[in-house]
Amino acid sequence: MTQNGVGGASPLVIGNHSHTGMVRAENEDYLGYYRVGDAHVIVVADGMGGHAGGKVASRVAVESVRDLFLAADLAITPVFDLIALAIKSANAAIRAGSVTEPKLKGMGATCVLAVVHDGMLYHSHLGDCRLYFFRGGGLQRLTKDHTVVQRLLD
Repeated sequence: MTQNGVGGASPLVIGNHSHTGMVRAENEDYLGYYRVGDAHVIVVADGMGGHAGGKVASRVAVESVRDLFLAADLAITPVFDLIALAIKSANAAIRAGSVTEPKLKGMGATCVLAVVHDGMLYHSHLGDCRLYFFRGGGLQRLTKDHTVVQRLLD
């Protein structure tokens, strides 16, 4: 998990871009944006291409994160802890779904989760879902893919 300052007088603007890609016929991305008190919670999940139920897994991940944050009290629980709990909760929900539905066996999703709270950006990610920060006319990539290709590039 990472934390970055996002202070300043500029309003928070959230954008997203999704693309099916060159290989797949169906887009398995799922996006959620939620206000929790004075915090902004943004989560994007992408079903793992080629795996059964990728579209279902991405929806389950986002809804699980949403449910955890909407039930949380940011005044009591630190944002870092909530992010860790949300990722674990999403993973557990996906795994449970893959066990109860035989046709979804092996489903999975990559995920990026960002929370803006008290002038700070907290984020975490799994896989190749990316988070960018736009400031001063330029994009700054905040995440590094957890992929074999990225390891080879490194």
